[in-house]
Amino acid sequence: MMKSVEHCTQETRELLLDIMAKAQTGAHSSDQATDLATRTVLSPYRINPLGAHVDHQGGHVLAQPIDQCTVLSFQAVEPEQQTRTVRVTSLQPDWRETPCELIVTGNRIETASCEPAANWQRYLIATVTAFCEAFTLEKNLVAVVDGTLIGAGLSSSASVILAYLAALEQCSTTSLSPQQKVELCRIVENQHMGLNNGVQDQMSIVFGRKNALAVLDVNRVSARMALSPPSVSEVGWVILYSGYSRELINSGFNTRVAECAEAASLLQPGCQRLGDVEEHNRGRDQIQKLPPPLARRVLHFNSETNRVRQGATAWEDANWTEFGELMNASCHSSIHHYESGSDALVEAHRIASATPGVYGSRFGGGGYGGCLIILAERYKADEVSRSVLQDYLQHFPDRHNIATSMIAEASDGIQIHTADHD
Repeated sequence: MMKSVEHCTQETRELLLDIMAKAQTGAHSSDQATDLATRTVLSPYRINPLGAHVDHQGGHVLAQPIDQCTVLSFQAVEPEQQTRTVRVTSLQPDWRETPCELIVTGNRIETASCEPAANWQRYLIATVTAFCEAFTLEKNLVAVVDGTLIGAGLSSSASVILAYLAALEQCSTTSLSPQQKVELCRIVENQHMGLNNGVQDQMSIVFGRKNALAVLDVNRVSARMALSPPSVSEVGWVILYSGYSRELINSGFNTRVAECAEAASLLQPGCQRLGDVEEHNRGRDQIQKLPPPLARRVLHFNSETNRVRQGATAWEDANWTEFGELMNASCHSSIHHYESGSDALVEAHRIASATPGVYGSRFGGGGYGGCLIILAERYKADEVSRSVLQDYLQHFPDRHNIATSMIAEASDGIQIHTADHD
């Protein structure tokens, strides 16, 4: 179930202070806290209204951070030994009593207390490994992590990686550029977690802004802003969490990426991504020569690339009807051309499409579990949220008390707050 940011912040800070108090009288009494005030990282989740499954192929994506996030409360601790420690406790119920502690010597992890590691611990180990391979950890890190809606297809994995990076940065003398944050996150997911995804998730969080949709250029690792018009108050985002967690590692995600790579190499020898294939080499005549599954992947890439461009213009022009139609077309292409989408999310999209006040919707998390992102008329958003969830639960009654819906507000990127100054 979803928890509020305020609740997560309070809980993570309270547990961290309890851990630090016990450490002063226990085995860690030689460590001295260098920051009397606890700091809290708010690393937002994100939505990508358009740009499904094209970032890893070099396409453009529309992105906006939202007011749901990973919450990481931490303190930097001055060590008295040559080794450095990273100790993180998760507030998730199954892991609250089993913190993960890493011993770092130089640029590598010597030991980890959480072997074999659970998935959240694997992300921590991978992030610390990637950071320490590039930078020097000067202080120990003690932290407590939680999230308002984990596994919902809103990029909670990239969000938590970036939260860890923000805290590790505070334990070193380095100052990470936006591009370095994006690249470190890519290294974590591609090289350490075995996921062949692109960089849209972390770019959405790093470059996203509250007052605009970010148009992400994944090739240049940069973004331009499609500024929200004054009438943006006419619309709102409604997010339906299906109750089925999104986990790309165990989905068909890598298979689809491999199919795109195969199609690219057939269309233009030497190319590994569809975005690297010259446009005249991925026209309809060329697509028809491909095996049908590969042809469908290219059709999705071509059409989705066009929808991103059209969507940025529609957003700036406050053409909500056109923007919603583009979202619907994106969802249909994801289902029929990219062939992603769980039964639950396909049904959720059907329900949303028949609900008054909805302009359009599409899968979050690529359809591999997670959520449905809905653009709705603002004054009907509350009713849309209630109605869609109610209808959805009639089809999936086993998701009661798991599935949820909410109205999401636009947010800025990563923020760090100090407890004494909140």
